[in-house]
Amino acid sequence: EKPDLKLFFEEIERIGKGDVDKKIFEEAKNEILQEFSEKPLLLYEDIQLIIQRDVLKSITIEDILKSVYNSNSFGSVEAILIPGRRQEAIFKLKTSEKPFALIKIGDAIRWIKDNLIGYEIIETYEDKSIFENLDEREDISILMGSRAFYEGWDSNRPNIILFINIGAGTEAKKFVIQSVGRGVRIEPIKNKRKRLRNLYNRGEDDGLFREIGGDILVQPLETLFIFGTNRNALKEVIETLKIEKEVEETLELEVIEKAKEKILLIPVYKFSGKKLYQIREPQKFVISQQNYELLQRYFDEVDDRILLIQNNLSVELLQHVKMSFQNADTYYRIVDNTTLPLPVVTQKLRTHFNLDIEEFDRFKKLEDEIVHFKKIRMLLKTKEEMNDLKEKIKNVSQFRFSEKKKEELKLMLEKGRIKIDEFKACSESLLCSFNSFRKRKN
Repeated sequence: EKPDLKLFFEEIERIGKGDVDKKIFEEAKNEILQEFSEKPLLLYEDIQLIIQRDVLKSITIEDILKSVYNSNSFGSVEAILIPGRRQEAIFKLKTSEKPFALIKIGDAIRWIKDNLIGYEIIETYEDKSIFENLDEREDISILMGSRAFYEGWDSNRPNIILFINIGAGTEAKKFVIQSVGRGVRIEPIKNKRKRLRNLYNRGEDDGLFREIGGDILVQPLETLFIFGTNRNALKEVIETLKIEKEVEETLELEVIEKAKEKILLIPVYKFSGKKLYQIREPQKFVISQQNYELLQRYFDEVDDRILLIQNNLSVELLQHVKMSFQNADTYYRIVDNTTLPLPVVTQKLRTHFNLDIEEFDRFKKLEDEIVHFKKIRMLLKTKEEMNDLKEKIKNVSQFRFSEKKKEELKLMLEKGRIKIDEFKACSESLLCSFNSFRKRKN
């Protein structure tokens, strides 16, 4: 029986060569579409997953070749060894200059010699760990390994994890928890480990949220998809995660009564009818120095007719892009960032300048637009901690109620409806729960 990693690698190789049964490929897509049609909820959050079904349905083998294998044509796989890095090796198609996969195991060189007999193996001149610099290597689409996933791994890039024949023992569960825990990490903008929607709401997304396309495209990118080679393996993963979920609950807080008496207004925006490139002080396009110089040279040297057709630009937008290079400080923010391929940067620039601009329309009375206090998600280590927190929240709520009740008792005392002894007894009874809460807190 072949090792699991060997079987997986053989499938990667077959696809790279174009040896794919189109019927099976379509059946696989339909199976995934069927699962998404059941409107699955995100684990832990109970939020419905948003998927563009038409985009998924339109994916072709050629799309996978280009996006995953970094190649425009099928070809054989070759291995590239890194001097002084026995635990790592990278793979690429002979038809491409860029690698697409990285293996990180105990002894990658030995694994290749034992399992990839007859493969072409070359050695790179660069003695630099690919694994340790994974965030800088956008060409790496597939990461293969085992313990490497929860020992020293701190990358935000993976959003698909495939568990191959995962076991049911203690070590296997630890592996699942640790690897998934690292897999869910996100960092859409450098040093900002929050969901892009949250950064957008706070005006800290540098225009990236709308540039990508909003929730319908951002949410899948910030979701960790978990697959298993068989049903039992996948079930093992889910059951393990459900155990972790037992100490997580969504709490609903009460609104202060006095706040309900106030009318709260929120702004409403409308589309202005203008594009970003048509306003005087637009949001700046974030770009690396190398990409900026490459773009400027591209738009300066290539014939306008080719630029229009190749990039699907309007004449007005093309003129504005060219003009933007003469006022770089107004339109661009140069950062120390990863350098992207020219077609990718050009598309991002076009999307950025084509953004629809919103403008203030009016104020409206707050209704159900702000409901975050109804869904406060708490994740604690034990069930006892969760119960203790809920008890404290309950006591605080009862204390506010007690203060109101005490005022009513005072009024009843002034009107002679109760005696002073009754007032004291009732007041002490109302305060006892809050005092016990305060003592536990101290």
